[in-house]
Amino acid sequence: MEKKEMFDEKEDRKYITETRTLGGFRYIRRYTKCGKPNCTKCPYHGPYWYARGKRKDGTNYEKYIGKEFKTMREFALEKKMLEMMRKEEEKKGETLPPIEDMIV
Repeated sequence: MEKKEMFDEKEDRKYITETRTLGGFRYIRRYTKCGKPNCTKCPYHGPYWYARGKRKDGTNYEKYIGKEFKTMREFALEKKMLEMMRKEEEKKGETLPPIEDMIV
């Protein structure tokens, strides 16, 4: 069975506002659609940063970065730090919001 791509390059072009290539990733800042049928803002949510790359099997993928530009390395380090903070807080009996809510 053929894998379906997460994004459509031709469709995305009209919503892209900026691109950067760094460290084997292509970073794209674009507006996005939310998919809700009654949304009055679509397709104008954002713009948000995404990193695009290729997997070892040759398929493309896209990773949401956020409103502010970060490299994939910075994004991964920030996520790792937040996970470490969460573990420390859980040891103390405190709870933190989900990591996705803490990443700016």
